[in-house]
Order: sequence, then structure tokens, then C-alpha cells
Amino acid sequence: AADDRYYKITAEALRVCSQISRILPIEGFDYSPYVFPLYQVMLERLKLLDIDQEVKEASIECCGNIVTLLGDKIEPEIGVVLKILVDRLGNEVTRLATIKVFEQIAGSRLKIDLAPVLGDVVKLLSGFLKKHNRQLKQATLSCLSALVKNYGKTKSASAQYESVLKELATLISEQDLHLSHLALRACAAILHSYSRSAEKIKTIILPQCYELLKSSLLQGLALESLLALYKELVTSKAKVSPDTLLAGLTAVGNQDNLSKQSYHSIAHCVAVLVAKQESGREPIVNKFVTDIIGDKKESEKLLALYCIGEIGRRVDLSANKDMLKKNILKSFDSQSEEIKTAASVAFGCVAVGNMATFFPDIIVEVSSNPKRQYLLLGSLREVIVRLSSSSKGKGKLAKFLEHLMNLLIEHTGTEEEGTRNVVSECLGKLALIEPTAIIPELSKRTTVKSGNTRACVATALKSAISDKNPSVDPVLIENISFFLNLISDPIIVVRKAALLSLNYCAHHKPQIIYDLLPKYLPALYGETKIKKELIREVDLGPFKHKVDDGIELRQAAFEAMYTLLDTCLSRLILPEFIEQLPSGLGDVYDIQMLNHLILARLAKKAPAALIAGLETLVDPLRTAVTSKPKEAAVKQQVERNEELIRSSLRAIVSISKMDGVENSVKFQDFLRSTVTQGTLNEKYETILKEQADK
Repeated sequence: AADDRYYKITAEALRVCSQISRILPIEGFDYSPYVFPLYQVMLERLKLLDIDQEVKEASIECCGNIVTLLGDKIEPEIGVVLKILVDRLGNEVTRLATIKVFEQIAGSRLKIDLAPVLGDVVKLLSGFLKKHNRQLKQATLSCLSALVKNYGKTKSASAQYESVLKELATLISEQDLHLSHLALRACAAILHSYSRSAEKIKTIILPQCYELLKSSLLQGLALESLLALYKELVTSKAKVSPDTLLAGLTAVGNQDNLSKQSYHSIAHCVAVLVAKQESGREPIVNKFVTDIIGDKKESEKLLALYCIGEIGRRVDLSANKDMLKKNILKSFDSQSEEIKTAASVAFGCVAVGNMATFFPDIIVEVSSNPKRQYLLLGSLREVIVRLSSSSKGKGKLAKFLEHLMNLLIEHTGTEEEGTRNVVSECLGKLALIEPTAIIPELSKRTTVKSGNTRACVATALKSAISDKNPSVDPVLIENISFFLNLISDPIIVVRKAALLSLNYCAHHKPQIIYDLLPKYLPALYGETKIKKELIREVDLGPFKHKVDDGIELRQAAFEAMYTLLDTCLSRLILPEFIEQLPSGLGDVYDIQMLNHLILARLAKKAPAALIAGLETLVDPLRTAVTSKPKEAAVKQQVERNEELIRSSLRAIVSISKMDGVENSVKFQDFLRSTVTQGTLNEKYETILKEQADK
């Protein structure tokens, strides 16, 4: 089949050979007789240049599998194959497939000897980093990392490192964080394999790293790779001075107008360096502790606080406890909100590093300092969020669980909404650790007298919903009715919290509410209506202004309906559902826009039901598409009105595409007499074209 004249059959035959090479190396089975015939079939096609592209790629893929998995059986022939692969690497048509094969071979457990071609391969890969093709760069960087990791100590590879590092430096930028991650990973691999490259990395790579640290976008894999590079710098045989690295980082951190994320990123890097050096750690920590309240500018204080937090998370700072606690608490009284927030985070992070020493202090301070309550609860949240992400951390928290739960529940009734939000997040995270202990306690608080407490526990439900801990689900199903009952609560803030939690639950874990949903739909629909008792008149002197306190409630209710349409469609009685839409289509701007999205989703999910209820929707849609801004309207109001018309038309286009909609006389008349007339028709046609192009 591999010799067939039709290229499709040849390519498939080579793919079959590739798969056979994968399954041959079975323990206890002598597969030696089959290896050379497979190799011969692959080699015949690999040598050819005047064949179809699909056959070329299939032969290269087959070659990669044979060399990677069966290379020890064809050892004398490997040199021939590698030279051909280098040729294919230099060919624009086959280079991408060949890069992936070299990465595969580099990771082989057989430790294939690449010495004869390694220098040429690294040189070619270095050149590819200059190209504009992003896919090529990604594959090249992954291949480089694999080659350097497994063969980086060879002379032929190390001779190329300076030119490679220069190309890697150009890729380290906030413009493409994934490429930055891959480039930094390659740098760390080079340094690990060849410690003499440390000086070149300091002069070529670190200046780019400093620029990247200033970015508010740096996070995730890119940040992790940067931390790995700094860790490698201080642990490699090159013995790079940590003081030099720290000086570079603090110089960046002391600049003005850095984002919060930049301080976090720099602090992570500083903490990695400090954690790795035991002998010179104390003077550095002492300097940061002093800088917190010293005669320093704000940027230096912020950097000191974030650095202390990250160092404390990794290293036990109990030796500095008294001065550290005093200075952090003093920062809580700063005039700067940013410094207060940084101090709150730092206190929590330091407690993570030594729970026995610092955590009781946080609990005592929360109880004894009402004015600092929000910041101290923020420290508590930092501890809970960071420790709840690992099984070891959960074990540390478990010792304080009962005390912690009682303290948080005690603060659920606070008047300050920001504080309640922190408390609810903490309670939700604790529920993920001990669902059987926490969730029933929360459900009991849904019937207490304090409306703030009821709102707080309803909000806590959101943080208790997670895919990471399925053991929470049975407990939530058992108790969910207590929380859903709050949709009918007499207090607005409680109803809003319950609706938001319902929406969150419907989106992430619809099975929790699935069986009970029909019981609560009337209450949900009731919150979509404009209620006169929630509209109040405010006297502003020369004129009076009406304030509608129900807008956020209605928006939360329609958002929940939009989600339920996607995740719990079979539990909805659609005629009743559609009956709620006319009021939403005549509501304020944001709610109208949301209802247009509901219509579009209905047109896709339940067209028959929508056609049945379409007559009641035509008039509010007509009002929307023919609306005009007031004569005295400002530019923003004119733009909002135009966007409302376009949003209405998008919903109308979705409806017009439904099968059977031609039988709706009122809708067809609306299309002919209103939508397809004058300037409205131009907008309608534009939207039709946009949707056709998708």
C-alpha cells in the first residue's frame, strides 16, 4: 500500500506503519523481525522529494515514531535518517512536521544519539525564531526546550546558546504571554544544562524580564516560567549573586505608577530568591520590614509589603514576629488605600507560612478592632483562599475550622456590603473543605432575623460551588431549598443575593437545582416585573428624580432566566417563560438588551414555543426599533439608542430564520411595514449579512 500510485493510500499506509511502531514495544514480545521492514517502508518515502505534501508529512511522522520507540533496533541506520530529517528541517514545506519529530526524538527513553546533527538542528531552530509564523515559533520553542533539557551539555549545542538567547530575548514581551512562557522555559533549560550561560542570561534576558514585570498582564504560565528562571539562577553552579538579582528587581519595583499585578509579580520573584538563600535571608527580610513604615515613597512601601507577604508564604518569619506585626498593623492606618490593601494581603500571606504563630493574631485582631475589620477579614480571606487550594493547606485550616466558622458567622450581619462579601467568600471556601459542617450551618442562617446575614449566606453559596470538590454536591442538594426560599424574601438585598446565586448555580451546577426548579419559577418570574413600591422620588431642589430600586433585581432575574434556558430547558414551562418577556422588552436599556439575547436563544433552543407566543412580543419590539432619542440627548444617549435598535434587529433576524415563522401574520406584517422600510431596512440587511458571514 505504501507503494501505491494514489497518494492518499500511500499516506494512510504510512500512518498505519506509524501506529504499528507504537504498539510493537510490548514486554515479553520479540518484535525485532518487524522493525526493519517498517523502517525500509518509511525510508523509501522519506528520501523522496517529488511526492505529495501529505505523504511527506506522513513519512516524517512515521520516522519520528520508529526512531523514538524502536531506535535501539536500527541503531546503525539512525545517522542516515537524522541527516534526511535535517534536510527536511531546512525545507519551508516540511519544517513544522520535522520540528515536532525532533522534539519527540529528544524526549525518547532510548536516549538516541543526536550528536552528529545537534549543532545544525539548534542553529536552524534559532533562525526559525526570527520568522513571523507564530505556530512555527511555538513548535520551535518546545523543541528547543526538549533538546536542551536532554542534550544541552554537548559542545555542539552549547556553542549556539548565545545566538539562541538573543533570539529568545525578542520573544519575551507582554504582547504574547504564551510565547514569553515558552521562551523563558527554554532560557531556564539552557541555564540548567550549561551554567556558564548565566552571565549571558543576565545581560541579554533579564532586561526583557524587567520590562515584562512592569506589565499588568503577567500571570499564569508566563509568571511561573519567570520564577523558574530566577530559581535556576540562584541554584545553578554559576553561583549568581542573589544581591545583584534583588537589586535589579527592587529597582523595577520602586518605579512609580506600577499596577497591583506588577507588584505581585516582582514580589513573587523576590520571594523565590530569598527563600533559596538561608544565610543572607535575615538582613533582606529586616530591610523590607523596616521599609513598610520607614520614610519611603509609596511605591517602595507597597513593594516591601508585597515582598514580605510572598516571602512569609514560603518561609517562616516568626523570628521577626513582633516588629513585623507592629509594622503591618500600622500600615492599616495609612492614608493610601493601596497600602492598606497590600498590608491586608501581606498579613494573610505571612500567616500561611506559620499558622500557629500568626493566625491566632489575625483572629484576635478581627474581634478587637472593629475599625480595621474589613482589612483583617481580607487577611483571613488570603489565608483561606491560599490554603484551601491544596490538601496540605486544608489540613492546616482544619485545626482552626470551628473557631473560624464561628468568627465569620458572627460577622455576617455587618452593615458594610464589602465586608459581607469578604465574609461570604470565606464561608464558601470553608464549605468546600468541610461541606457537612459548614453548609447546614449556613442554611440555618437563611431564616434568622438579620437581613444582612441572610444576604451574606446566600452569597456564600456561590463560593461553595466548585468542580474541584464533587463531595459538596450531595450536601448542597440536601440544603439548596433553604437558599432558594430567599428569592421571596421581603428585603431587596437578600432577594438579589439569592437570584445571583441561583444564576451561578444554574450555570455551573444545574443538577443541584434541577428537581426543585419548578417550585421557584413563579417567584423568579415575579422579580421580572416593575414594582411601583420600589420606585421612590428624590427631591433634588429645582426638580424631582425617580429612582427605581428594583432595576438590579429585574436584571438578576432575567440573567437567571437566560442561563436556565441553556442549562435547564426541560424544566421550564415555555409559554409561562415567554409571558415574562414583554415587560422586559419595555424595561430600561440594559434589561431590554438582555431580553433580546433571551429571544435569540429561544429562537435557537425552542422555536415552536416562541412562534406560539410571538404575537405578544411584536409590539415591544416595534417600540424598540422605532425609538428615537430626545432632542436634547447627548452623544452617549444617541449611541445607546442606536445600539438598542441594532440589538432589537439582531433578535428579529434570529426570529425570522425560524421554521414556521411565516405563519405568524402579525410578525410578518411587522417585518413588511416596519423593519424592511427606509433606514431601518439598511440596518436590518447589514445584520443579516453579518450573521450570514459567521
